[in-house]
Amino acid sequence: MGYIDLHCDTLLLFARPHHTGDLRRNDLQVDLDKLARGGAYAQFFAIFMMPEEFYAHLQIEPLADDVYYERLYRAFRQQFIDEDDTAEATIARFAGNYEQYAANRKAGKLSAFLTIEDGRLLNGNLDTLDQWYTQGVRLITLTWNDENSMGYPQSSDPQLMQLGLKPFGIETVQRMNELGIIVDVSHLSDGGFWDVVEHSNRPFVASHSNSRTLSPHPRNLTDEMITALGNKGGLAGLNFGGNFLNETIADDRSTVKQMVRHIQHMVDLGGVESVALGSDFDGVPRNLEIDDASQVPLLAERLHQHGFHPSDIDKIMFGNVERLIRETL
Repeated sequence: MGYIDLHCDTLLLFARPHHTGDLRRNDLQVDLDKLARGGAYAQFFAIFMMPEEFYAHLQIEPLADDVYYERLYRAFRQQFIDEDDTAEATIARFAGNYEQYAANRKAGKLSAFLTIEDGRLLNGNLDTLDQWYTQGVRLITLTWNDENSMGYPQSSDPQLMQLGLKPFGIETVQRMNELGIIVDVSHLSDGGFWDVVEHSNRPFVASHSNSRTLSPHPRNLTDEMITALGNKGGLAGLNFGGNFLNETIADDRSTVKQMVRHIQHMVDLGGVESVALGSDFDGVPRNLEIDDASQVPLLAERLHQHGFHPSDIDKIMFGNVERLIRETL
């Protein structure tokens, strides 16, 4: 059983000036060895644009956004693009479309997709978006937890939550559709979500969001959103973090039972073709029953025990993302 994960924050490893380990092996939740042991087919690696307060939390000197982006992009490129493909030790390669993904899988290699979490570095400039595409970026989470040139984030304030995309945000979504970059609405306001529904002519994703009916975190999706996402051919990537699974946001305990519960609810609303995985590994508290990338097959086992058909489990674990890649990249 293979799987594809739409979101992890593991590239944060390279934000630390004296980091230990690399993408091949580290003490985080995702590295290539753990992905291989878990049978992963592909991992989407996010360049998470850190807010200023995160630098203090990590006890490192703040970097300008462009310098920070370049540092993490260079680390990704060195591992997955520049490495000699003939090297016997090469177990993962960059993928930017379905053909590259399929070739990697046929060769027994993991596919690494590059994403950006928080497109604030665009700052109203679509030329930067074209540059990112050339560099290999294939998914962008439009906002994080702050307003940017495209729109507004999720919020516990109902008025702020209803704010939609700005005119540049609509332009960005349309240009992403043209280029073949997946639009990601995790972290986006509810108003922004519905604007993406209206203005995106390709399927889009909520790469690491669950059901707000089952867990009230504002970053989760309402029932109406899940249905609309399914109708657009999009995907909700199951977030493994307990804060997005439990009835109390402060509860960070993550169990596979709760994960299956959210999957079942989302399948009931959007169809089995609308659900995928978006672990948020290395971005959520480590209080998880599935604690790293090597343990993800446990979810497939529990889905089978819960009564899911094997073909539907395949769709959730990897098939739905394969279809999305074919249709959007």
